[in-house]
Amino acid sequence: LLALAITIGAAAAAADAPEADSKQGYTFSVESNRMKAGTPSTFTVHVLSPHMAPVSGARITATRLDMAPDGMPEMTAPIKRTHSGSSGGQAFSATLPMAGRWAVSLEAKVPGETGPVRGQVILDAR
Repeated sequence: LLALAITIGAAAAAADAPEADSKQGYTFSVESNRMKAGTPSTFTVHVLSPHMAPVSGARITATRLDMAPDGMPEMTAPIKRTHSGSSGGQAFSATLPMAGRWAVSLEAKVPGETGPVRGQVILDAR
């Protein structure tokens, strides 16, 4: 029972951490992952270098928004890029139709990298 509690705790902590691109060590972070369900919201995403410094000149696109973290990958919502956000991030807008954890799958063109950097951020709709 203790092992199960530790596993669940580790999984919950990992859900809030930025996900790294395994090949290149880049991560994506979101300024605020809390959103109100059913309300149009904007959030800003940043690309961080392997040393956790913001990457200047990265172009981020969102490729998918779904509820995979809560076991419902078929539950999707539209997402669109809106503008450059604060402090070099890029803003996206979405309306999350229900409460829960939503994964935003991201791809970025990073200066100096030959291929795209991929990862996710998790949004928490309440």
